[in-house]
Amino acid sequence: MVKRSVLKKYIKVYGLGFTVLKSFVRLRMILLRVLRQGVAYPIFANPFSKMCSSLSDTLTQTDFKEAHIASQTKISGPVVASYPFHGDLGPAFRREKAYDGKWAYTLTDMNVSVENGLVWTPKNIFLAESIGGPNKLFSGPLEEMLFPMKDLGTDHPVILCPDTGFYHFIFEILPNILHLLDNFDVSQILVSKGASPYVFDALRLYLNREDFNNKVSVIHGSWYVKKLLFIPIPPISGFCHPFDIQRLRDFASMVHPEPSAWMIKKIYVSRKYATSRCVANEAEISARLTTLGFETVYLENMSIKEQIKLFKTTHTVVAPHGAGLSNMVWMNKGCKIIELMPTPMNDVYARLAVFLGFSYQVIFETDPAQSQIFSIDQISALLRRTRGRG
Repeated sequence: MVKRSVLKKYIKVYGLGFTVLKSFVRLRMILLRVLRQGVAYPIFANPFSKMCSSLSDTLTQTDFKEAHIASQTKISGPVVASYPFHGDLGPAFRREKAYDGKWAYTLTDMNVSVENGLVWTPKNIFLAESIGGPNKLFSGPLEEMLFPMKDLGTDHPVILCPDTGFYHFIFEILPNILHLLDNFDVSQILVSKGASPYVFDALRLYLNREDFNNKVSVIHGSWYVKKLLFIPIPPISGFCHPFDIQRLRDFASMVHPEPSAWMIKKIYVSRKYATSRCVANEAEISARLTTLGFETVYLENMSIKEQIKLFKTTHTVVAPHGAGLSNMVWMNKGCKIIELMPTPMNDVYARLAVFLGFSYQVIFETDPAQSQIFSIDQISALLRRTRGRG
């Protein structure tokens, strides 16, 4: 039996330890508050007009232009694109879009984040188009700007190749990388150590082995660069510039020339291993489609080259809304897309499909209250109705 005096001693020691722990937690919270208000706030919470800027604005500012813009090069002119949706789809499906011309800039004396592609001046003026707009500035981690700034140590022009998620990489980052490599002598391509495999896949497909080994720099954190080649990213995602789409299709043709057995496959793109928007009744949908000659594919572990080959030999795609549908940009004309659309609706892939001249159909959730459940009979009926259509 434990003596009362010993028990009191243990209670006293335990109480003292608990008090110390509480004090440590409180001290940590105070320290974090001080860092946030005393360090992060002055950097990130300046008046927004002083904090974010666009290149179109800075071109009119003599001091910025002289300090940071060495040259600008026209990549493509402006264009108006039409999206001929069929009448069954309502006005929520936008049918026309005007695109500005694309310009490449040689920027001097800039700070960059390799992780998210953010570009800013030594005076903490952020270029909004480096990440697609000011609304995205606070949607991701910004701690890179608190890291010690390192000098890249080269006078030659470099480009950033950030990892921004598959869809955004394919339609916002990769076309700009290809345009810059097409038009400039690039000495280094900066890639984050933690970048997804598809980032490295794409660079290996464009560059030969020697150029990849010599030009791709795998680094981490924030860097000061003397010369940065830069193409602005549009502020609104989901509208793919026609010039970019054509460049991506040319890229696919270089990677995988037209196959001899042209468009022979029918596939269902699974989101079984995705972290969101998984189809609740996918097993039943996949089983029914298998009886109709479809193959269920899982893209997560496929290289970009494998995905290009798969979609260039595919005629019909059934897929839930998600990044896997980005791969339709590689497909040949005359293909068919059936998209399983969640709530709320997002017409980005619908717009891409009709622009490419594909037959596009959409199936909405059977009941928005029961998320990601789609009618198997409706899918089967739609496939029967579209059979034989080009």
